[in-house]
Amino acid sequence: MQAVFFGWTSPVRAEVTEIRIAKADGISYLPFLMIERFNLIEKEAEKVGLKNVKVSWSRFASAAGMNDALLSGNVDFAGIGTPGFLIMWDRTKGT
Repeated sequence: MQAVFFGWTSPVRAEVTEIRIAKADGISYLPFLMIERFNLIEKEAEKVGLKNVKVSWSRFASAAGMNDALLSGNVDFAGIGTPGFLIMWDRTKGT
């Protein structure tokens, strides 16, 4: 089972020029592979009027590496399973 971890507290109004996404290999990452292969984020960004949005894909071997990348600000989104999500929750609760 795959989960995408992201969150915000209010609407984001700033336009970004780059989105950084973490992924890994395996069938559970098939949605990420399809999004990357068919440039779906770029196409949707253009539909809403955002031009020249760059999507950077980083490959990781485990959820631990993705968690570290999220915490350090090196990626914006990551696909992690339940164990990785719980570890991230534990490391960030109260902050």
